[in-house]
Amino acid sequence: MKLVINAPGATVMRAEYICPNLSHSPMEPMNFTAWYKGKSMDLIGPTQWQDAAQASIAKAVGLEPKDVNLQTTFLGGGFGRRIDIDFIIQAAQISKAEMGPTGASYKVSVTNGGIQGRGVIAEGVNVSLIIPAGTNVVAANGPGYQGTHMDGGNMVATWMLPRSAPGDKADLTITLSKAGTAQDNLRGNIKWAKPGPRQGQNEDVVNINPPAA
Repeated sequence: MKLVINAPGATVMRAEYICPNLSHSPMEPMNFTAWYKGKSMDLIGPTQWQDAAQASIAKAVGLEPKDVNLQTTFLGGGFGRRIDIDFIIQAAQISKAEMGPTGASYKVSVTNGGIQGRGVIAEGVNVSLIIPAGTNVVAANGPGYQGTHMDGGNMVATWMLPRSAPGDKADLTITLSKAGTAQDNLRGNIKWAKPGPRQGQNEDVVNINPPAA
């Protein structure tokens, strides 16, 4: 090869290629199931980073890592997206309700974990939480709270965030008249209008604390 390159009349071609930070585009939406038991927590769902998830959840809910039992399911085409643990923390925070004089308070942190200056900015972010049956909303806080409405026989609390750039974090709280149960706990999803496909409906969604199968 050196003889060819150094031969008289040979041309050396040099080029530099830069690829932007692209979406992982997982085939299935983010989802996780969490059950807080007071002195321990059970987690069931798809994750690519079990030890980090266990340690982060323990810190988020005030437990020791050994008391967090994590069962990994099939990833379903994670393509690297399931190495993040934001959606697992959301499920854990909802599962652990903070009891107070007015009811059970839940916290949901919506964070864009993208790289600042390179990550994707989400626009039209919609956070919806389905209220357990027989439960009333005592109070709700956080940017963009829209109140509650009925959808398919369920009461749903909604927040609308105009945009979420990499590094942005929005803390949402809701207080219910009583805590949910393992069979019917607070759950919901996060959707966004942009970015989305060039054609058709945007099916991107992060499921929060879906019921166990």
